[in-house]
Amino acid sequence: MRRPPAKTDQWADHYTQKAKKDRFPARSVYKLQEIQRRYRLIGKGNKILDLGCFPGSWLLYAADLVGKNGQVVGVDLKTVSIKLPANTRMFTGSILDPDKAMETAVGPGYFFYAHDTEGIFTYISPSTKTVTGYTEEEFLKHYQTYLTDNPINKETVRHTNRSLAGEQQPPYEVEMIHKDGHNARLEVSEIPIFNTNGDVIAVEGICQDITPRIQADDTLHTLVESMVGLTGQAYFDKVTCELCRWFDADAAYIGRLTDGNQMETLSMVLDGENLLEYRYRLEGTPCQAVVDSGTCFYIYIVALI
Repeated sequence: MRRPPAKTDQWADHYTQKAKKDRFPARSVYKLQEIQRRYRLIGKGNKILDLGCFPGSWLLYAADLVGKNGQVVGVDLKTVSIKLPANTRMFTGSILDPDKAMETAVGPGYFFYAHDTEGIFTYISPSTKTVTGYTEEEFLKHYQTYLTDNPINKETVRHTNRSLAGEQQPPYEVEMIHKDGHNARLEVSEIPIFNTNGDVIAVEGICQDITPRIQADDTLHTLVESMVGLTGQAYFDKVTCELCRWFDADAAYIGRLTDGNQMETLSMVLDGENLLEYRYRLEGTPCQAVVDSGTCFYIYIVALI
């Protein structure tokens, strides 16, 4: 499928001039700005991976959205020459040949891939074994081989077909069968690859394991259902007890910020016991980073926050 010819008009000229005025290297930033305005996909403290990040407009815009406690990582075959914020890193190269620094920046729970126009994987990064249980050799099959019958996978086929038609797709979810037998949920971000004639020759992308997040969402949904009919202190105590039970945690609490940058617990469970009126100063604690970055969801390495 050939890339459609570019269209130029007065609006393109308008946004090109606007980008220069706003100090962005390209007008494409306003596409992301419109997506963000409609769907609020990026929030404070998020970690963003921008595949095909040249010339860097999206990096700059995303860096501002995630804030100082977030992180933006860009990858492209071309080097981005603009000055990037402190929370942003750019790697020149292919995601199919990541060096150790790139893999470290992206973080755990990811693997890179490429498939041809028939949907057959031609490359899988070694980290796939950690995420899916399969070796690189075992995964070099058609992309539908390990998919479950979950209805969301119908959208997987649709997005893949559109990528093969040369259309950039938003991130989407797939459900696959892990080698140990359980169902794993992945979030996919991918881009079509064109040859010099404008024909799509492959699709490259990255998969993130979001199974822990989905399980946590299901757990919290069940927890909320169990709260029906409870009010006041009984409600808060039930929540903290259930959080410890569901997540096999030693402690859980619900708190509120008070004057003087202090946290005051409304309910707290520690080693199976309810504690009353526990207070502490936020300064220098992990909670301070969470409060500063807004609403966050940490899947991995919570102990290192």
